[in-house]
Amino acid sequence: MGEDALADVVGAAVAFSLVNRHEQSFQLHRLVQAVIRHGLPPQRQVAVGSQAIALLCAAHPGDPHDPANWPCYARLAPHVLAAGHLGDDAPDGRRLMLATLAYLNVRGDSGATRTIAEDLLDRWRRVLGDTHPATLQLASMLTSVLAWLGEAEQARALGESTLARCRDTFGPDDPTTLSSATYLTSALAWLGEHDRARTLGQETQERCRTTLGPDHPTTLGSAAQWSFTLLGLGQVDQARSLSLDTAQRARQTLGTHHPTTLVAAVGLTFALAWLGEADEARPIGEETLERCGQAFGADHWLTLLGAAALTFALVKLGERERAGSISEQSFRRAEQLFGQDHWVTLLAAAAFTFALGGLGEAEQARTLGLDTLDRSGRTLGAQHPITVSLREQVALVDGPDDRTSAD
Repeated sequence: MGEDALADVVGAAVAFSLVNRHEQSFQLHRLVQAVIRHGLPPQRQVAVGSQAIALLCAAHPGDPHDPANWPCYARLAPHVLAAGHLGDDAPDGRRLMLATLAYLNVRGDSGATRTIAEDLLDRWRRVLGDTHPATLQLASMLTSVLAWLGEAEQARALGESTLARCRDTFGPDDPTTLSSATYLTSALAWLGEHDRARTLGQETQERCRTTLGPDHPTTLGSAAQWSFTLLGLGQVDQARSLSLDTAQRARQTLGTHHPTTLVAAVGLTFALAWLGEADEARPIGEETLERCGQAFGADHWLTLLGAAALTFALVKLGERERAGSISEQSFRRAEQLFGQDHWVTLLAAAAFTFALGGLGEAEQARTLGLDTLDRSGRTLGAQHPITVSLREQVALVDGPDDRTSAD
């Protein structure tokens, strides 16, 4: 069918309200879709489904973590999710589905990613089996999503079984195995199993660098996440060294706006600020926050973390008004988006508490600090750097004779 004929057909369908026309596409009404599907013989349904998957796979944008590919993923994602089950038996279809889920997750829609991934994992376990490479890649991704959402118990259970199967299926040095180990490390750290987290995290980093090389995307992604875990384990000096090296390598290899580059840069800003190197932290934090906003928007979790990291540096440099403005906005956004007990909100609240203390708003700082201290102690643990910092800040607000602690 030529372009003119297609335009005539679409125009007629639009006139009868059977099709919605968009700028560069059109969409059939759901009832029309259902009538067409049920009107096709079974063999024809299979053939049409295969053709649809082939067309979608031909439009595969590439790396879902590259911001340059996100506009194409945004257009493809609804179609991939609707027709994805038709590609379960096709390697290209499975790869596109995994990439689409990775895109949704990196753009900040982790709740939807979790729901879709859990249903898909159940289906792929039935259709492909527990040890199929695609099933294991999906299980590894879901482990990461659960850990990020703070579902540490579920993340550990899934992560342990997935890592064991990955080692049996791929070996200990395969990228999927190493990614799975990284995500399990985060879950272990969340649960306070610090010795296991340190052992697994260090082993994973060594394997990544030895087998894949220091500039491999898997190595860089694992290192960026491990640097954040080191912060949570209280190993701030190590986090500083690793995040600095990772940010430099990722910038050269992946680009300035790649999520791995920005995660490492945010981690570096936190580490420098917590180590008292605020003069060095501020320019890195300012540049990183700007790039996070450009790549993800103001409400993305990484932008909110970048704002919190910069706030700590600004407070220590005495830039109180700016610190208060940035931290209040990021805290309000985080609380609305993620709830009060999510670790992103806790970090944002801790930063705002510090800013309020610097502004002389002692009562407001004390109220928010005590509430956040209690939540952080229950959620992150008494020795987490956020909890420790909050305890110190509340003690400063209370004064030397009225110190508050939470264990």
